[in-house]
Amino acid sequence: MLSLHVIAAPFFIAFFGMLFRSHSLRKLLSPNPDNRRTGWTSLISFSAMAMSGYLIQVATTPLLVSVAAWAHGLTSTVFLIGYTIHLIIGYRINRLSSETLDITVPRPSHLSL
Repeated sequence: MLSLHVIAAPFFIAFFGMLFRSHSLRKLLSPNPDNRRTGWTSLISFSAMAMSGYLIQVATTPLLVSVAAWAHGLTSTVFLIGYTIHLIIGYRINRLSSETLDITVPRPSHLSL
């Protein structure tokens, strides 16, 4: 399981790097504060998770490996919870904004098949 985790981690880091450039940076520079708290939580915890994962691989003493492993587990848990909440809030914000658009902008009717 650990070897699969070590192989998959660079792909996740690359994915979140692309996500940071295309989404996070734009949102952080935006004056609209919607969903920013969980975004920051996800960003910081992911960075700490990545650094602690790297430290697990390069640490030379058992104590440092143990501390890094605990930090990695804790930051991973914070990231998973924070990112899940971030996605849920983002979905609700998008749904509410699209419902507002549905009320104000008439759309052509669609035929059900």
